[in-house]
Amino acid sequence: METEILNLKPDYIFDVEGVNHSVFIEKDCSGHDYITCRNYYEIYYAIAKHYQPESILEIGVRYGYSLYSMMVASERLNYVRGYDNDNYNADSVERANANISAVISEKIDFKVENLDTQNIDKLDRFYDLIHIDGDHSYEGKVHDLNLIKGSCKILIVDDYNNFDSVKNATNDFVNQNEDIIKNKFLINSLRGSYIIEFNNA
Repeated sequence: METEILNLKPDYIFDVEGVNHSVFIEKDCSGHDYITCRNYYEIYYAIAKHYQPESILEIGVRYGYSLYSMMVASERLNYVRGYDNDNYNADSVERANANISAVISEKIDFKVENLDTQNIDKLDRFYDLIHIDGDHSYEGKVHDLNLIKGSCKILIVDDYNNFDSVKNATNDFVNQNEDIIKNKFLINSLRGSYIIEFNNA
């Protein structure tokens, strides 16, 4: 499965037809070289290109670069939600909403909400694909992993290679939920993208 996804990876996200560069507002800013590293948002694009989700939820949106990369890749997309609590950047929810809404089809029901998932115990609906990139503490990651349990077909956990807390929480979740997991694998993107396919996928 990893090979199939990597075969869909573009060399550069900014060379993909339909990608609007204006969404990546920090592209040319110092300290944000990861945006142009060619092994990060390209992976998110490839994942969504492979699974073609109709619905996506992202927990931890910031300015929405990974969410937008996935949105561009799915030709079936009709519903997208993002959750962020503005802790990282005070204007992130407002900017993500404005920047992405300006360049996507009006047919997609899209909204980023100012919401801390640590304060909820149930999602609003079932999603084809969920990307978790919010709280990076062990306890926070465990909460988000349990929050999405039973609520999606495909899960992406970001920063698996960068934070021991994320890796340990993800490994514990997998070990405790083997009965509902069909497949799991790591894609060595810039920060490590761990993919879980649930039995309902």
